[in-house]
Amino acid sequence: MVQQATEIVGENVWFSENFNNYVYNLSVLPYDHHELAGMVAPRGLISYENTDFEWLSPLSSYGCMTAVSRACLLILHYATSRKRY
Repeated sequence: MVQQATEIVGENVWFSENFNNYVYNLSVLPYDHHELAGMVAPRGLISYENTDFEWLSPLSSYGCMTAVSRACLLILHYATSRKRY
C-alpha cells in the first residue's frame, strides 16, 4: 500500500495546503523527500519510522534510506574519481 499525494493534503501539518496544486502533477515538483535525504550526505541522518502506517513502516524507511545511501556512494565515487585540471 502506498499513500497517494491526494491523501497528504490536510492530513497533517507537514504539508501546506498549497501542495494540493501539485497532487495530480507531481512531476513538476523540483525534488522529492528521497532527494532531500540524499542532500544531507555525507553527514549523518536519523530516519524515523511509524509502524501505524504502512508507508512509514520500517520496510519503507529502510528502502528509502538504502536507495539514498547507494546514490550518495555513487555521487561520492564520481566526485572523487574524476580528473581535476
